[in-house]
Amino acid sequence: MISIVIPCYEMAGRGLEMLRELVDSTRQQQFRNFEIIVSDDGVPGLKEFCLLHNLKYVTGKSGAAANLNNAIDHATRDIIKPMFQDDKFIEPDTLQKIYNASQVNGWLACTSHNEGEGFTTYDHVPYPHTSIKQLREGANTYGAPSAMAWRRNDLRFDENLKWLFDCEFYARMAERYGVPAFVDTPIYIRQWQGQATYTVATEQQRILDKNYVIQKYRELV
Repeated sequence: MISIVIPCYEMAGRGLEMLRELVDSTRQQQFRNFEIIVSDDGVPGLKEFCLLHNLKYVTGKSGAAANLNNAIDHATRDIIKPMFQDDKFIEPDTLQKIYNASQVNGWLACTSHNEGEGFTTYDHVPYPHTSIKQLREGANTYGAPSAMAWRRNDLRFDENLKWLFDCEFYARMAERYGVPAFVDTPIYIRQWQGQATYTVATEQQRILDKNYVIQKYRELV
């Protein structure tokens, strides 16, 4: 019923280490009707790891949005559950709660528990967006892709974006399904120097992405 889609990259040599933690957390889930698709953007030893752990391995594409889309394109189940490889499940009933919520809404947002050595620990509880325009331009009220899930559809992340690819996607989901269902089950979001917030979302990239989004939707402004 659920496809867990994982876009993987090298992560400063820690890719397999973090993926192993995520895979271990899936084994604790009470809900067992799921598949795991791993899209490989250059992680040494990943194909062998997937074979050993019975994961579906596909050759990846460069960039977070393209690699995530690639994993989604290979999914076969009704519900898409993205997980970045440095995140993981915390509670054993998370997938069951996601499945239950997906029966009444096209997409959903979970609570996220943000934690990491040397970083401020905090919980983010999703709340409704103010407007579609603000959401697609970065007013993210829902959280990281690892905190989201949705029924399989034809929507994909815009591969021209590096920082706003999640928010812009959420805006299109909101246009189709409205406000997501909120699920009170925490997803562990790892805070560390190798995550996209610190490696991709430079001030210059934020400006480029925002200008791209403004141009993409200029007729709707």
